[in-house]
Amino acid sequence: MVGTTTYGKALVQSLYGLTDGSGLAVTIAHYYTPDGTDISQRGITPDVNVPISSRDLQTLTNDPRLLATTSDAQWLQAVTALEPVIIAHQHPPNTPSQLGRSPEEEGLN
Repeated sequence: MVGTTTYGKALVQSLYGLTDGSGLAVTIAHYYTPDGTDISQRGITPDVNVPISSRDLQTLTNDPRLLATTSDAQWLQAVTALEPVIIAHQHPPNTPSQLGRSPEEEGLN
């Protein structure tokens, strides 16, 4: 994850309007990380911390077309962090595999 620590809102709520004008919020789900960690009140700390200034956040909020462009510092840092990983996984095997086995399984590498 690239960016700043998330807010830590792990609950999903549905709001119901009542006839007297009041309302009722009912928790309908709770988010956990894949390993089962509850992120309520703590959030998730990013792998690469990229703070965003109030000014930049306001600019991106006012013009969402700027998201995921060179105007978006967090997006630029994410691309920089992920590009080597993506390239490393794009290389095809050196030799064709047989019967769906990888070259490593066949002892070819």
